Amino acid sequence: MVKIKIIIAFTFAMIACVLTIFSALAEHARLMTILYRMGVSMFLVGVLGYIAANFMQPYIEQKLIEQKPEGQKTDISQTPLNDSDEGSQAKQDAQFSPLTAEKLDRITTAK
Repeated sequence: MVKIKIIIAFTFAMIACVLTIFSALAEHARLMTILYRMGVSMFLVGVLGYIAANFMQPYIEQKLIEQKPEGQKTDISQTPLNDSDEGSQAKQDAQFSPLTAEKLDRITTAK
């Protein structure tokens, strides 16, 4: 979860950096002033973003856990465990027959 916190903090810091650059360019600031403002804003917003990510961590973990699919792993190559099932009995009774021209004529299509 530390990786997510760092990503959130870095994202906030980059947004603050871009906004700082735009505001400094709008004010016609010198290059050293722009660099100083960028460094300070990236550091402060990065630290605040990391702290905010600590508070968001339980919510993020809960959402990530909810997104994980839960279910039973099945192997389709296995034979049915219980032969008394209706489906398995029908499968045993069914015989394979190839598709012939006669059967092809019986297939209806939407026009």
